Amino acid sequence: GMHDSKNIVIDEWVGMLITFIPLFWYDVTMLHLAMGFLIFRIFDTLKFGLARWADRWGNTWGVMIDDVFAGLHAAVVFWVALIIMY
Repeated sequence: GMHDSKNIVIDEWVGMLITFIPLFWYDVTMLHLAMGFLIFRIFDTLKFGLARWADRWGNTWGVMIDDVFAGLHAAVVFWVALIIMY
């Protein structure tokens, strides 16, 4: 009956892994990990664009897919930030 149970976090893991895709092209540092984490959390919390659309589904697919879309949005922003840094 819960919208997004805090006991199940696989959706968060998937979103984070998607966010970290740009790190395949860079050396991984703690700064990069922290940046990716923070960017994902911002996108996951505020639910921009497609993430908001999926969150409105109100079912288990929406709970999972909204984090996938948040991860995709975060990955793009993260990649741009890495490009600017280097």
